[in-house]
Amino acid sequence: WVHPRGTNGGAIISRMVEQDADSGFASDSEGYSVHLKGGRLHVYLTKRWLDDALRIETETTLAPDRWQHVTVTYDGSRLAAGVKVFVNGQPQKTRVLLDELNQTFQNKQPLRVGAGGGPANRFHGLISDARVYGRTLTAEEAGVVAAAESLTELAALPAPQRTARQLAKLRTAFLESHGPEPLRAAHRGHAALQRQRDALVESFPTTMVMEEMPQP
Repeated sequence: WVHPRGTNGGAIISRMVEQDADSGFASDSEGYSVHLKGGRLHVYLTKRWLDDALRIETETTLAPDRWQHVTVTYDGSRLAAGVKVFVNGQPQKTRVLLDELNQTFQNKQPLRVGAGGGPANRFHGLISDARVYGRTLTAEEAGVVAAAESLTELAALPAPQRTARQLAKLRTAFLESHGPEPLRAAHRGHAALQRQRDALVESFPTTMVMEEMPQP
């Protein structure tokens, strides 16, 4: 949850090499960051600037001076298409600024909330309930985490008044914790199969093709 003060909020979350620059965002630092710039959400995944990095930005701006939920997911594909941004559970249209990521951007930097890229990029505003998940959230799950109400509050709401996000949160809680055991077991099995599929796809070898031959 973010409550930006103005439109140039700075770094929301990052794990990147810090720089001592006094102005501008250190976009060439190795690592990753999500930050607010000109009201738009920017996502940077960088190994080496400028030929081994990925950058996208949202087309619409984030409203200042009010609480909003931001979720960013990345599927490990090293492609800009593998990065998704959600605001209040809704998918956002994005512009690709750079799509040249080839290597891992892992580093030994600490995870920073409200900071990253040097002192000039501290976040201007408030941040609450920052989370990092060990897998890629689905679009439905991005809506679930954006539902701020507790399960008790949602259960008290008349069904016709519940939003899609609220319904998804109740459904997820039922499947994970409160449904009949056979249903919960099927839900766990489905999640396990999804993880196996992702691991299989990630294990496929890739090769760079500079130019196709006339005769394959």
